Amino acid sequence: MVVPKGDVLYQFRKDVATGNLPMVSWLVAPCRFSDHPGSPWHGAWYISEVLDILTKNEEVWKKTIFILTYDESDGYFDHQSPFVPPHTDRPNTGKASASIKTVTEFSGLDPKEPQKEGSDSPIGLGFRVPMVIASPWTKGGYVNSQIFDHTSCLQFLEHFIATKTGKAVKETNISDWRRNICGDLTSAFRPADEQTIHIEPLERNKFIESIYAARFKPLPGNFNALTQQQIDKALKTDTLKELIPAQELGVKPSNALPYQHEVNIAQLVNGVLELNFEAGKSLFGSKSAAAAFQVYAPGMFKMIKDGKPEEVQMNQWNFCVVAGDQINYQWFSNDFLTEHYLLECYGANGFFRSFKGAKQSAGLNVKVSSELLNIKLATGNVDVKLFANKDVKVLITDNAYGSPEKMIALKKGKNIKSIIETQKSGGWYDFTISIVGDNLFAQRYAGRVETGKHSISDPLMGRVNLKK
Repeated sequence: MVVPKGDVLYQFRKDVATGNLPMVSWLVAPCRFSDHPGSPWHGAWYISEVLDILTKNEEVWKKTIFILTYDESDGYFDHQSPFVPPHTDRPNTGKASASIKTVTEFSGLDPKEPQKEGSDSPIGLGFRVPMVIASPWTKGGYVNSQIFDHTSCLQFLEHFIATKTGKAVKETNISDWRRNICGDLTSAFRPADEQTIHIEPLERNKFIESIYAARFKPLPGNFNALTQQQIDKALKTDTLKELIPAQELGVKPSNALPYQHEVNIAQLVNGVLELNFEAGKSLFGSKSAAAAFQVYAPGMFKMIKDGKPEEVQMNQWNFCVVAGDQINYQWFSNDFLTEHYLLECYGANGFFRSFKGAKQSAGLNVKVSSELLNIKLATGNVDVKLFANKDVKVLITDNAYGSPEKMIALKKGKNIKSIIETQKSGGWYDFTISIVGDNLFAQRYAGRVETGKHSISDPLMGRVNLKK
């Protein structure tokens, strides 16, 4: 491999060697060294060289945090629709806590001009891109699944500089919605006394050879082009999952996140459905993060646009709840143009809720939350509260982590609490609540319970068999 003759890192190399780095340095790689698909080998060399420079000076490295991030996804990294804000002046787009105004997150708007429906759209977050943090406080290959964006680095600098100097610094261009939804990276760090892992240095020549070999690899695209016959067979035999690209086996240690988020449904009188969105603050105090949610109505749905009813396919709403707050939003069951209603809610780090049922009351209300020993201490289990308006038999079925099925008989006017234990799954849960004899009612709850303690990545995604 021909290492570049000109030293593009000359000044950085000199400042590190002499101990003259400023408190904050930005390294913006030239195009050929920026890890774009057209030249991935140069980008790998650039990153390796930067880390080599930093770690050669122990006095510099022991107080340095190196953050590597990218500016675009190129379509290779993501599979999930990014979060965007509701328009706080347009109820049909969703809802946010009263303290948040989202007008600056919509393109095509001049805040001084009257707002025009359809002339603008939310900017929101982009598709996810990789970020790597290397430092003496982030050893061990932990993953972090808090929501971050390009302003998170700036928010981290605000926190870092204020802590280091005692002077408050604030970037005024970060919108309220973004500042609430996107973290400041501090959840990625752990105390120095937890950093016990020993990392062996790379064998330089072998590593450079692997970088050079990347030059001859094709662009990412090793997907499996399926025939219609394969798809039909997989659907018939329920083996479709076997055809989908899978995450590598196993789990990784995973940082604790400041999430205390809940979403529950109530079926009110006159065919009204109400979702309650909550972002708790009792467990993590001032570190508690706001909640972003996306709600979908799969299938045909009737809504009002420009004052006229219109049938749409897969309508979607966005929600934002600041820490310590809760908001409600209502749907009319008759707006679902099928025999049943169906709402699906997505949040951060695998948070998922699905609410399905007949348009008439099923006689059962459910509330799901973290089990608390007190307002400041979570057990790591899930607390399921069932309230019966008529005699029902309830089934709680585990979908992923091997817990036995539970059958609960409820009398009219009675309620009961059931605990879903998650110790063996690292806080992860995925279960469905159904009613015996009611083929339409099904409520599914999935995610990870946060306790303030570090855990593991999702065993289901890592295909770890917990049923043994």
